[in-house]
Amino acid sequence: MKQSVEKGPFVSSDLTRLVQGIDLDTVNRCADAYEKRSELGGCFVSTEKQDEVARAVSQALLNSGFKPDHDLRKDFGTWSQSLSRGDQSAVIVVDTLEDADTEGDRALRDQGFKSFLEIAVVKNDVSGQAGASVSGLVR
Repeated sequence: MKQSVEKGPFVSSDLTRLVQGIDLDTVNRCADAYEKRSELGGCFVSTEKQDEVARAVSQALLNSGFKPDHDLRKDFGTWSQSLSRGDQSAVIVVDTLEDADTEGDRALRDQGFKSFLEIAVVKNDVSGQAGASVSGLVR
């Protein structure tokens, strides 16, 4: 019997469904980096504003059974949140592309993208410490 997303571990197909349920480009722009680290995560761009993407991704994770470790917040122009479910932790970071300062980000902005999401879902260590943090992201 297949477990539901709410009861089983959050896996790659769950990440795909989450991205498809929100106005995000489904191309994972940092899939290779996460694969090398043997972690579940990705980087996605959107034509939606940063605030809308952050709220939608946070709500999608809450709907799939994650509980917030801290509220979704915006610091220095970047939205972030960490959440936990069972033995997994998730962290999301959403940056704006409207004031892009790198060549790659300017190219994405010029293609009509407004925001950049990075999400990572990792298994907590045996001590119960959350494994996902903003410092562990690849971008």
